[in-house]
Amino acid sequence: MFNVAGTRVTSKVTFAWMMDRTRHRPGPRRKTVGASEERHPGATAGERSTGMGIVHDVALLTIPEAARFLRIGRSAAYELARRFEATGGDEGIPCIRIGGRLLRVPVDALRAMVTIKP
Repeated sequence: MFNVAGTRVTSKVTFAWMMDRTRHRPGPRRKTVGASEERHPGATAGERSTGMGIVHDVALLTIPEAARFLRIGRSAAYELARRFEATGGDEGIPCIRIGGRLLRVPVDALRAMVTIKP
C-alpha cells in the first residue's frame, strides 16, 4: 500500500497474517487407500492385506488390480479386457462379466496367462 506522499506503508495486520501463515503449515498429504488397494508390501496377485495379515483366497481381481499385477496401465488393462471379450477369449486379459457391468479377472487364469510354457 502507498500513502498520499507515495511512500510504502506496511500494515501490522498483513505482517501478522504472514507470520501466522508460515508458522502453521499443513503436514504432508497422505494417500487415501481404499479397501481394494489395501496391500501388504509382500503381497502378490490374489493376496490382500487385512488387519490379520495376508489373505490368500481371493479368486477374482478387479481390472486395476490385474493391471498392477501385470505392471501395465489401467487403460491398457481395460483395453485388453475388451479385446478378450471381442475375440472370444483368443487375445487379451481373461475376464468375466458379472451382472452385465462388472469385470473381474480370475487369478488362476491370469497366472496361467503369464506362465511361460515350454
